[in-house]
Amino acid sequence: MKTRTDPARTIIESRIVAAGYGRRNDELAKRAGISRGTYYGHKNTPGSFTVSELRRLDSLVRFTDEELVAIVRGQTMQNA
Repeated sequence: MKTRTDPARTIIESRIVAAGYGRRNDELAKRAGISRGTYYGHKNTPGSFTVSELRRLDSLVRFTDEELVAIVRGQTMQNA
């Protein structure tokens, strides 16, 4: 049985790769000032990121406005 991938998680992961962090999630969390455990928990449930945490991540990986809305709402703009 296939599980449905959270669109917000897909956005976050693709932006992390595009920003050059790839598999270096620990470094990204540290640079964003988010503890490793909190970062991984939020990455698995993107709707749980705080506004402050999203701002810090955005300063590193540069989400588009549409991506930020999708992360906050937990859906893509096509599904809104």
